[in-house]
Amino acid sequence: MRRRRNVPGKDPGNLVFGTIGWLFADLMLALAMAFLVATTFGQSVPAKAGRSPTPSPTFRKGLESDPVTITMRVDWQGLMSEKTSAKAEVQKKVRATASLNGRQAGLVLSFGGGLENGTRIARGADAALRELGDQRFVFQGTVYRPFVSFNSAPETLTLDIYLLRQ
Repeated sequence: MRRRRNVPGKDPGNLVFGTIGWLFADLMLALAMAFLVATTFGQSVPAKAGRSPTPSPTFRKGLESDPVTITMRVDWQGLMSEKTSAKAEVQKKVRATASLNGRQAGLVLSFGGGLENGTRIARGADAALRELGDQRFVFQGTVYRPFVSFNSAPETLTLDIYLLRQ
């Protein structure tokens, strides 16, 4: 009688039972997933008798999509040097805009004319608007962004004022 020689790692008994072990592990995973899915999509909670849920108001905070645009002639050299008279001129023209009364600005895009000094002119106008905000007119907590208007002369200032929704 000849004996079989045992080759390490080639035990035929482990081949069958090892495969069955993996099968049981896969079935256990499938059962766990089925349990999680079944408990996630449970029954709805019944409403209390006599009370119906009241909807909450829709939150609409943000900026209006259309800005109030003001284009004006300014003392651009005075705005760059922060002269009080140049700032007062901008403030007077902005206060004269009826659509700003009783509102609050969230964002101001200011466009100063001229290639070289456009942003400096716009920053001077922004300083004038900040002073209006300190006086509690429209520009309290407003964000300012100065830009250059390439197609405009230095004495032309354009303000795009985005108001908060009411």
